[in-house]
Amino acid sequence: MLENITVLVMTGVALFAADLSRLRRADRHEKWILAMFFVPILYLSLMYVTNSDWVNLHDLANGTVGRLAKIIVNWLEHS
Repeated sequence: MLENITVLVMTGVALFAADLSRLRRADRHEKWILAMFFVPILYLSLMYVTNSDWVNLHDLANGTVGRLAKIIVNWLEHS
């Protein structure tokens, strides 16, 4: 778990250190957009650190468009 936290902190610092100065100068609209990006990032980070088997983005995509994708694949295979 400590290794996962270390990797996560190092990656976060590398990715978002350059954006801190831009974030200070951003208006409210841009800050809201960045906050909306951080919600799934925090959720997926928590999943990574705790090695949890929670619902991830693949599960959400499969649940929403999985059936339609199977129908399209079956149609393409049989045509």
